[in-house]
Amino acid sequence: GLMMDVETGEMLAVANLPDYDPNYYFRDSAATKGNWAIRLNFEPGSTMKVFVAAAVLNERPDILNRRFKCNGEFKFQGGSVRCLRRGKVHAHGDLDLFGIIEHSCNVGIIQAAALIDDATLYKYLVELGFHERTHVLPEGSGETAGYMPDLNNWVEATHYYTPIGQGFSVTPMQLLRGFGALVNGGSLLQPSIMKRIVADTGITLDEMQISSRPTSLQGDKLKSLNRMMRAVVTAGTGRAANLKEIEVIGKTGTAQKS
Repeated sequence: GLMMDVETGEMLAVANLPDYDPNYYFRDSAATKGNWAIRLNFEPGSTMKVFVAAAVLNERPDILNRRFKCNGEFKFQGGSVRCLRRGKVHAHGDLDLFGIIEHSCNVGIIQAAALIDDATLYKYLVELGFHERTHVLPEGSGETAGYMPDLNNWVEATHYYTPIGQGFSVTPMQLLRGFGALVNGGSLLQPSIMKRIVADTGITLDEMQISSRPTSLQGDKLKSLNRMMRAVVTAGTGRAANLKEIEVIGKTGTAQKS
């Protein structure tokens, strides 16, 4: 479980379970002692749809006026991608981008992603940090950079699988940082676990400096995307995350183990 202030990059919480007792570290396996927030590599699944939608929306604002047809399956030479519900092929029918995100439609997001080319999609993924370590901890911490195939190695199927979060891997910290950029106006923040270090005398010895870099994402386009992410929680696939106390936006995702 990870929590970050999306305006500053300050990490508010990082929790890994199962945990271990540092006083008796030798009783537990190395796997239990790993910081999986920065070491775990997994296919992000449908959480990636909002990042792809952000890229398409930024490049092709007219997509908000377009509709796409989902008959439950997208076929291409060498394979196919399906929309499933309870293990069975499910046709979402006629959808706009809002509906694609709300209902997490695989076929729809693949059609939407076809409006931009490989190089453009790759550019946005790189801008959002999905090819690099976050450096939330110093070198030697065991943080991985995930896996993103180089653009020169993309094949036809890459453009179909990337929008549904398959064929590459991310870490939880990378995914969190990327989502931060989608909701703070487009800035990719440097996560920090240290806010300040204060001596016994009260003197501040060190303090976190907000560090970020801009992306190509435009704030007005992201506001539209955030409304889609809100609909995911109020009426779509993420209704279990809807709370009375605070307004939640987000995106569901299912990772597959090969």
